Amino acid sequence: MYLYINNLRELPNFGCRTTGNALELLLKTKNSVEQYDATESAASQGAWSYYAKLPLKDGGIVPRSIYNKLFHIRHDIPNIFRIVQKIDKVFGGTHDYITNDPIQSIENYTRFLKKHPQLSSLKKKMTQSEGVVINGEGTLIFGNPTQRDALYLLFVLALAKELDKPVYLLNAMITPCPYSGEDPELLSKAAPLLKYCKVIAVRESKSYEYVAQLSGKSNLRIIPDALFSWGPKIRRLVKFVRDEPDLCIAHPDNSKRDNLVFDEPYLCISGSSSAWRYNNKIRTQFVKLIKSLNQIGKKIIVVETCDGDRFLEQVAKECNVTFLPKTTPIMAAMGVLAGSQLYITGRYHPAIMASANGVPCIFLTSNSHKTSSIQQLLGYTTIKEHPICPTDEEILDILGDVKKALDNRNAIHQSILENFEKRREQSNSYLEILDTTS
Repeated sequence: MYLYINNLRELPNFGCRTTGNALELLLKTKNSVEQYDATESAASQGAWSYYAKLPLKDGGIVPRSIYNKLFHIRHDIPNIFRIVQKIDKVFGGTHDYITNDPIQSIENYTRFLKKHPQLSSLKKKMTQSEGVVINGEGTLIFGNPTQRDALYLLFVLALAKELDKPVYLLNAMITPCPYSGEDPELLSKAAPLLKYCKVIAVRESKSYEYVAQLSGKSNLRIIPDALFSWGPKIRRLVKFVRDEPDLCIAHPDNSKRDNLVFDEPYLCISGSSSAWRYNNKIRTQFVKLIKSLNQIGKKIIVVETCDGDRFLEQVAKECNVTFLPKTTPIMAAMGVLAGSQLYITGRYHPAIMASANGVPCIFLTSNSHKTSSIQQLLGYTTIKEHPICPTDEEILDILGDVKKALDNRNAIHQSILENFEKRREQSNSYLEILDTTS
C-alpha cells in the first residue's frame, strides 16, 4: 500500500477539487493507494488557525482549559482568538509544529504527539506503507517567507526520509516566488529532501529547469498535470450543463436562478492567485474590464474559482452579469468553462478545464510561471500574460486580444484540442509511475 498525501491546499479551489482526484484515479489503476487528507497543511498561519483540527498548544501563559474552549468557538470570535494566541506567544507559547526548518518541524511534531496522540496518524500510516506519494500541485513556491503549506510538504518529505520510505513527489510545480524572491537558508534544507525523492514528476519545463539546478536531474521527469487525463469527461459535461443548467445551483444559496443559461454563446472570466496583492483597486479595474467586454456582444459569466477570487462577486453585481461561485458543484463548473467561447483567466487548472474543449484563453499573471507554462503546453504561438490588475490602457489591449482570438477561434480551437490530446496521453504516464503493483 502506498500512502497518498493529497489536499495540500485548504481552499475551496477548482484545481484542488479535481487534479488530486485525477491523479489518485490514475495511481489506483495498478496500485493499492490509501489517501491521507492533509488539509491540516494550510497555506498560512491564519488559515492554520481556522482549519486546524486540534487545539495544539505548548507553553505560554494562557491556561490550556481556557485555550481549548476558545479554540472550539474560534470561528465565532476570530479576533478575540487571534489576540489570545498573540498574548500566549509573547510568553513562549507555540500553537504549531511547522517551521522554516523541516528537521525542527519533526522535533516539534514529536513533542506535540505527547499531548495530542491524534497527530500520530500520519507517522503510523507512513510506517505501514510501501512508500509515500505526494500530490505536489502548485504548493512548492519558494518565497521569502515561504507559505506554510510548502513548509508542511517539506516536513512530510523529511519525515518520510527519517522513516526510510521512498517518496514520489508528483503532479508538481516547483518554482521561486516572482514577488518576494527565495530564502537561501530554506533552499539549502529543501535541496537534499528533493534529491532524496525516488521520483519527482513536474508538470512543465520551467519547473524541470528549476529543480534540475536545485537538486539535479537523476530523479526528475516531466509529466503534464493529471487533470489532462479528464479531457473526455470534461467535454461530456458541456452538454450536461446546457441541458440541465440547474446543476450549477450552489451551496449555501441552493435556490433556482433565472440567469443560469448556457445554451447561448458566452465568455467566462476569473481572477488569479495573485489578485489579493491588488485588493485596493482590482475590483474597480475588473468592473471596467467587464464593461469593455460588453461591446463584444456576448453574455459574460464571472467564475469565482477560489477564495482569492472573492472580489468577483461584487464585480458581477456591479456589472449585472451572471456569477458562478466557488461552491458550484465542480463537475458542473467544469462544463460551464469548457462550454464557453473564450476564457480570460489567471488560473492554471480552470484553464485546463476550458482547454479540454478547445476554448481559447486570454491569460492573466499569477503567483508563478503557471499561466505562461500552460500556454507552452497547449501550443500557443505567442506566449502572453496580461496584468491581473490591468490599467485602463491594458484593458484595451486585453479587449483587442479577445477580438483577435474570437475572429480566429476555429483555428485556435483545433490547435488547442490537438495539443491537449498530446498532454492527455502523456499524463497517462502516471499509470506506471510507481514501482510495484499490489
